[in-house]
Amino acid sequence: MAFLRRYLLGFGEQALIALLSLIVSLWLIRRGAEGEFGAYVFWASAALLAVALTTSLTSVHLYRLPPHAGAGRRATERSLLSATLLLALAAALITALAVRLLPPQLGLPGAILLVPGTLIGFYARALAVSRAEVKWAALISLIVFGMVLGGLAVELALGLPATAENVLLLTGAAQALAGGAVLVRLSAGAPPGLGRAHQRRWAALLRRSGWPLAGALASEISTRLYVFLVAASAGTTAMAALAAAQTLLRPATLLAGAWAAAARSALAAHRHEGDMSRFRRVLRWGAIGPAVATLTLGLGLAAFWPLVSAWVFAGRYPDLAGTVLLWTVNMAIACFVFSHGVALQALGQLRAAAQGDLTAALVTAVSMPLLLWMLPPSAALLAMIFGGAVQLALQRRALGRWLTPTGLER
Repeated sequence: MAFLRRYLLGFGEQALIALLSLIVSLWLIRRGAEGEFGAYVFWASAALLAVALTTSLTSVHLYRLPPHAGAGRRATERSLLSATLLLALAAALITALAVRLLPPQLGLPGAILLVPGTLIGFYARALAVSRAEVKWAALISLIVFGMVLGGLAVELALGLPATAENVLLLTGAAQALAGGAVLVRLSAGAPPGLGRAHQRRWAALLRRSGWPLAGALASEISTRLYVFLVAASAGTTAMAALAAAQTLLRPATLLAGAWAAAARSALAAHRHEGDMSRFRRVLRWGAIGPAVATLTLGLGLAAFWPLVSAWVFAGRYPDLAGTVLLWTVNMAIACFVFSHGVALQALGQLRAAAQGDLTAALVTAVSMPLLLWMLPPSAALLAMIFGGAVQLALQRRALGRWLTPTGLER
């Protein structure tokens, strides 16, 4: 029952994230100028890239800890909290420099708030999930959802244009405020630590972060390289069309995020208890369920895409049915890759997880430019599908001893 309760809370939290992303995307596609949605996708991708890199240095070390509180856990949490705040400051400074160097269409000052705010919000969620306190992660998403939608409603009432700049400011402020409030609540007994003991712990955790950092960077290459390569080779309009084809598929993949929110602490507990039968059962449902939902939704959208384009996108992007099918295959594979990556983290197999990420990134980075040179922009998805399939094969191999009942038990 505890797992089901965490799953339902995780599903609700992921549903809010997916619904907000869908509303913001449709807000900019239907009401914004042509370049606004592309600029939003660019900076949303950049913020998630920053989250992935900082997570590999901070949050990943929470996921392998037993969910119950203890002196060792509290000390680790204090070190990771201070590291997160320092990384958020560094991200703000780097983003400010990038805003000055990018062309006006992409040099949006709102990104300076979006990137560090998103880092704080996602770390607060990770801390809550690692403690099996999914309700606090759900609260963050609920506050962000309400603040952003409230801001958009005010814009609509005042007759203001729909711009990426306003969305970045609203989202960044909401993430920072909601995440910061939850961190204050959860870290009441473990404030940020900056002393020598914490500096030594930083050094120890940093030494263990090499593979997770490499894996995070590789994973981002596999999933977001298309944003930057397609924008560079075919323009932001073509990149926005690719992103639009993915937009309506995200609700299906929220099942994977909900499963992870419920399963991370459960997998860690089963691993520490040596109950690998339950470990395998949790992993199996986390892989198959989201993939089947993604395939079902994607096939339905592709079959009725002309109607979808007319009703949802106000007639924009009418010829994306084939692209939707490619996204469907890619995202179904990604459901398996994601769940297997979570399992490897719970087992402490950070090197194996990173090696799969690195191989997929290499395959994607080598094949994508070649495919874009020979084929239309949607060919970028073929490179992502190929890379994901290779990664899944490597993950299955790394998990082999734990996936079979006769394998080694730990």
